[in-house]
Amino acid sequence: TVGARFELLERMTLNLTAGMNWQEALAPSQVAGSKAEFAIVGSLVARPGTLFTIGGRNIDGGFSVEDTLRDPRNSDSQIVRASGRLSIPLFQPLQLTLGYDLFARTVNGQAWGLGHDTTIGLRIAFSRSVQLF
Repeated sequence: TVGARFELLERMTLNLTAGMNWQEALAPSQVAGSKAEFAIVGSLVARPGTLFTIGGRNIDGGFSVEDTLRDPRNSDSQIVRASGRLSIPLFQPLQLTLGYDLFARTVNGQAWGLGHDTTIGLRIAFSRSVQLF
């Protein structure tokens, strides 16, 4: 596998790789015919950090998107993964967290198969430091 990483912004990177890919999850009937295939992978990643501030409170978030083309010369197989997270402070130390994950796949031009997950949660972020001399 070879790749390149480009720092677009302070917290954002673009990654491009090319190499061999082996199907990870196979039905028992597919194992005998499975083989490694050439794949091209591109991803855009925004590492978690402060997006903006409202009333002195930081709204944090991050996302990633990845696109994989398997055997691009001989087939029309593609896998897309996306993930996003957002953290909104309610009051000290409680935060509301929102997340979304998407997985989409097509094989040889067939209809896209989709899977997604939405999460809503509460995070307690309490820290205290004491310095003693």
